[in-house]
Amino acid sequence: MTGNAVVKANHGCAMNVFVSGGRPNRAAVIATARRWLKKRYGRRNGEWAYWPIVPTVFIEERLELSGGAIATDIKVHVCAGTVCHVWVEDKRARLSHLFDCDGKPLPGRDPDYPREDQALPVSDRLVDYVRRAAAIAPRIAGDLDPSRIDFLVTGQCLYAGELTVYSAAGYGTWTNPEIMATIERNWRLDRSDYLRRRHRGIAGLYARALKARSRADARNCRPATSPRQA
Repeated sequence: MTGNAVVKANHGCAMNVFVSGGRPNRAAVIATARRWLKKRYGRRNGEWAYWPIVPTVFIEERLELSGGAIATDIKVHVCAGTVCHVWVEDKRARLSHLFDCDGKPLPGRDPDYPREDQALPVSDRLVDYVRRAAAIAPRIAGDLDPSRIDFLVTGQCLYAGELTVYSAAGYGTWTNPEIMATIERNWRLDRSDYLRRRHRGIAGLYARALKARSRADARNCRPATSPRQA
């Protein structure tokens, strides 16, 4: 492997090897990939949606990202087909910004770059990319609820890079209360895949209790909340 490429696994995060000019060599890449394939990701944090995934290693062309010019990543948070907010990062400059679905900048910070001096400058080109990502993301998310659709940003276009139902392993928080309120308002637990399926034993008791609570909250016009696993 002599060109610029990225070797990845599909069943978890932090499983990437960046190859450039033949380094690391083939043997090192294969050894790393074999370790990935033996690992079942998500047990530590109870991220059970990862467990049924059949581990697979694949290779992608390495993209030249627009860090320092636009951004490197655009992450779109979607609930029930509705874009709740958009999280933009420039990982090269270590800056970020939050937007609504129309590209309007939102106040508040994120877990990766929490300081006020780490706010990413807003430009017309960045806002255009945010709007494009927000338009595409719900079509990728489908009926997954909630989900985060990540795009890689180049100087020419967006590339879909990752889909996850566990943003920050389910522990992500936002300093803007409107973002949390929007997620709670649109995340319909009573329509989730978990509650549409039948369960037995303790899981059945939990599902019935959660469904009853969700319906009661819906009648009272309050959003239902739950553990991440729901």
